[in-house]
Amino acid sequence: MKMNKRVLSLDILRGICIMIVLIHHVSIDSIPNIPELTGVSGFIFWKIRGLGWSGVDLFFVLSGFLIGGLLLSELEQFKKINIKRFLLRRGLKIWPSYYLLIVVLALFGATNWIREGDFSEQLTQVIVHVLYLQNYFDIGTNGPTWSLTIEEHFYTILPFLILAIYHFSGKVNKNLKALPIVMSIIIIMIIANRFIHSYNVDDLKNHFMLSHFRFDSLLAGVVIQYFYRNNKEKMKTLLAKHQLTLFSLAFLCVIPSMFWGRNTPFMFTLGFALLTLGYGLILSRVICHGFGSFESTYAAKALAHIGCWSYNIYLWHFFLPKLFKPFYEPIQIAISNISTLPEIVLLIQAAFYIGLSILVGYLATVIIEKPFLKLRSRYVPQGFKPNVI
Repeated sequence: MKMNKRVLSLDILRGICIMIVLIHHVSIDSIPNIPELTGVSGFIFWKIRGLGWSGVDLFFVLSGFLIGGLLLSELEQFKKINIKRFLLRRGLKIWPSYYLLIVVLALFGATNWIREGDFSEQLTQVIVHVLYLQNYFDIGTNGPTWSLTIEEHFYTILPFLILAIYHFSGKVNKNLKALPIVMSIIIIMIIANRFIHSYNVDDLKNHFMLSHFRFDSLLAGVVIQYFYRNNKEKMKTLLAKHQLTLFSLAFLCVIPSMFWGRNTPFMFTLGFALLTLGYGLILSRVICHGFGSFESTYAAKALAHIGCWSYNIYLWHFFLPKLFKPFYEPIQIAISNISTLPEIVLLIQAAFYIGLSILVGYLATVIIEKPFLKLRSRYVPQGFKPNVI
């Protein structure tokens, strides 16, 4: 993909997101004969790996920012939102690779997402996945697809929410000043609901997958988009003036994810709220000031390209060890015998797994996603000029 048609800093951020997610899945589930690190190296690896699951939260904030920008641009230009066109355009971006994955998993039986049973039970499971309902009806067996369901649910609801706010206040106030207020109230209600739910439920296992508990990070991205559009210079000045303070705050908000998992009461309640704040600050810094001189390095450009392929990398990476098991497993086992140093073995095994994931993500982007995006541009054009970073 051509970098000049995209925002380099956001692609770098996407690349960072997907890389930490891939590192999180460097485990016995994806790498046979993986060595167990101990001591200092083990501590560092497990904490970095622990941070990896929160990459999804950064994706949520970023998605809210970008999708909010598209909807607000259309509303500003035409005083309305063509919801049918918006949903169809989003679908042509997401559906092709996703539904191909569903077909592949169903045909090859590489995972247990379709449980054993009669035909009607299996058909029900297929329908649940086709309709993006597995985070409610099939919790725990779908790899990374749970987060896609949350985003799909959010994309469906957000246009109606923005239009509702506009019709109550937009015709009088063209800047939609009520939008951040209303969305902040909803965010607070979602966080409060997580606290109440955590208090009333003994086992929170995989409840982090439920959409109504996770919309706060996506809504936060929309709020950031609103302030960026209407107070860009103030944001830039504030972030530049208090750079160290805000970076330190963001670090403190993100660091708990290294020590607590998503199923723990602390992370489910306060932790997710802290991640939203921390990653919101990081996103704000990136959209206002980018990555500075780092953007001119080869590493940054590599991350940016990986960021372009991040959707398909994320979609497929979890299932590759099982889909490619006949050749993947022997190679990983052979790598485990290369050295007696566990750090070296793990580094090479992780590099093979991550490299394979990036390669498949790239191929899926080129072979599946890009042709459908061309069809989208031809038959479902944007219809307006997006005023989005």
